[in-house]
Amino acid sequence: MKIRRYQEKGFEFLELSNEAGLVLTLSSVGAGIASIIYDGKSMTHAPLHKEEYISDAGNFYGKTIGPVAGRVEKGIYEIDGKQYRFPVAKNGNTLHSDSLNYAHRLFKISSLEENIEETVVTFIYRQEADEAFPGNVDVEVAYSLKEKQASFDMVIKATPDHKVPLNLTNHVYFNLGGDEDILDYEMEIPASKIAHYDDKLIVDGLVEVDEHNSFKKKHKIGDHIAFYADGALGGYDHGFVFDGLEEGSHQLVVENASYRLHYVTSAEAVQIYTVNFPQRHKLCTFGKEESRYCALTLEPVKAPLGIEHMMVDKGESFFQKTTFAFSKKEK
Repeated sequence: MKIRRYQEKGFEFLELSNEAGLVLTLSSVGAGIASIIYDGKSMTHAPLHKEEYISDAGNFYGKTIGPVAGRVEKGIYEIDGKQYRFPVAKNGNTLHSDSLNYAHRLFKISSLEENIEETVVTFIYRQEADEAFPGNVDVEVAYSLKEKQASFDMVIKATPDHKVPLNLTNHVYFNLGGDEDILDYEMEIPASKIAHYDDKLIVDGLVEVDEHNSFKKKHKIGDHIAFYADGALGGYDHGFVFDGLEEGSHQLVVENASYRLHYVTSAEAVQIYTVNFPQRHKLCTFGKEESRYCALTLEPVKAPLGIEHMMVDKGESFFQKTTFAFSKKEK
């Protein structure tokens, strides 16, 4: 395993290269995935320049989201009858915990472990309790890159000292090799239920998938995305709940003409976002301006069943493991 450790604007980056042609670059900013290169091609979408990756406050490129991913109406939630409130955005609601978001935090590399089979990098961060969030939380994000496989594991663990809601994820954007958009990508997700949103984009329940949003059978992302293009969502921004929640391991596939991403997660659901509202002034990977539908996220999350479903008691832990495996398709 080749390892390059360097600083950029005072932040630490770690580049891991294995024999299978996978290059994974990690960052202390939000314990983030700065880039993934496979077969000499970028598999991810992010700002072209590191300073923009570091300073970005809106798209969370490849960074850890927490303590609560998703939207919370008016930022208000309760723990055992006592009300708390997350910081809120201009619309009065909270997205991804707003200013508490771990994506904006500097993590510390606590360990770098190497052996002949894999290299494991572990980041840590401690969230301090305040009036918006009553518990201290010890957060640990570990990445494990296999030496001879084009795959890596991401394990997220968070342990509070007070009952709190926890729903952590990672917000990496995928574009497999530099395509103009992901509309011709085929995707398969074993999910029969999907989050339903009210007019404020707050989840108000689960509904059965339909012809516009079902990926139970593999098909192109662009087949039905137009149904959402002119609405509030602008495209896909949906939480897909995996069938068989009790099974504990769920798979999905995303592929284009050249590459396949095989994704396995312990999470109950996956949030798919297709860059519906791009930052058009921003130069990103491949030297192109960010454009609509240029990439997609595969955010592993808790099933969107309300804030109570996210509660973790004192001394217990939120735990999530996701594996990302890349391969070339035969032509």
